[in-house]
Amino acid sequence: MDFFDDLIPLPSVEQISKLIDDASHYTNEMLYSIFAGWIGANAAVKSKSRVAIDRSPIGPFQCGPGLCTRMAGISGGIAVAMNAYGAHFVLANADINDERKRAMTYAINHHFINCIGMALAGVGAHYPTLTASMFLISTVLFSVPSYLFAIRNDRRLRAVTPYGGVLAMLAWFSFVL
Repeated sequence: MDFFDDLIPLPSVEQISKLIDDASHYTNEMLYSIFAGWIGANAAVKSKSRVAIDRSPIGPFQCGPGLCTRMAGISGGIAVAMNAYGAHFVLANADINDERKRAMTYAINHHFINCIGMALAGVGAHYPTLTASMFLISTVLFSVPSYLFAIRNDRRLRAVTPYGGVLAMLAWFSFVL
């Protein structure tokens, strides 16, 4: 037996199989709840829920569908404004170099993707407060320094952008918690 096996025990095949089964079950439940309106209220699809989902708040507030949608809406509106500003004043400006233009494009893309994640957190995440908060903080850590660099050529906060990217990955992974 290796020293590291004692520190980090590997899950058994049965545990991994159950985890995959539960993840696919929750994914099906989430997709059904999202698309139930499209397939009709009288559709003959029944829930096969086996495990109760704990949606208790993590912080001082519960980020349900309404709050997550509002957060995504405000953030999405800001993303559209930044997209318009970037298209008219950054990308169209011949004096701004390609590195800054790419930073603007990446910041806008990241911002929009996080808006989608925030909106989905309210309806599909087991811990919507955690997930939506991670998307919001990720936007601040990644997009804001990138916007500042693209618009003002300010590199002071560029070092925190990788943390924003990692936080976005963790936010997406939090959907399977």
